[in-house]
Amino acid sequence: MKLGIVLTIFGLLLITLSFSIKNKYGRYASKSMIIFFLILGVLFILTSSIVFYNFFYRIPDFMTIAEIVQTEWFPQLKYDCGFSRDKVVAVTPLKLNTDIQDQEALLASLESVFSYYIKLVERRRLKSVLSELAMQGKELFDPTKAAEVGKFLGANYVLVGEGRINNGKVMFLSLRLVNVETASFCGKSFTIICSVFKGCKIY
Repeated sequence: MKLGIVLTIFGLLLITLSFSIKNKYGRYASKSMIIFFLILGVLFILTSSIVFYNFFYRIPDFMTIAEIVQTEWFPQLKYDCGFSRDKVVAVTPLKLNTDIQDQEALLASLESVFSYYIKLVERRRLKSVLSELAMQGKELFDPTKAAEVGKFLGANYVLVGEGRINNGKVMFLSLRLVNVETASFCGKSFTIICSVFKGCKIY
């Protein structure tokens, strides 16, 4: 978002400069110099348009990322891990670069996806156990640690992950599911990486 604004301002400055630049004799620059700066300014503005378009229309927000997780990850995950309505999953806090509001919003969207297929551990109870065990998001990437939390909660699976948020848009998200019984990762991981220049790619 900030990059797009900077590119737009820089492009406008170059266009303005192309019509006002003078040589050392106080005369306006040659036509070729004016055209050069004019073209450069237009290119910066076109690049900023691409950045803005990708940011607003191609990079997912919290609800959109939940839909992507549901369509791109869940079909295989259900097959690999054997989801059913009598099983329980704990959706743990993700390791993010942003504030608690974004954390809560992203977790709520992911929980809405899981709730279609499997029971969820109550968020308040999960926070209490994490506090009691003094565990943070980074430690939960160790499947044995995540399984320990799952056992305390009576959960069959524990969702762990990390991400990067920019103004409510998900620029990066990586999710893994831990099988509590085996204390190991279950199924393949889900990773999405987004760029304001190239859009998003899922791994």
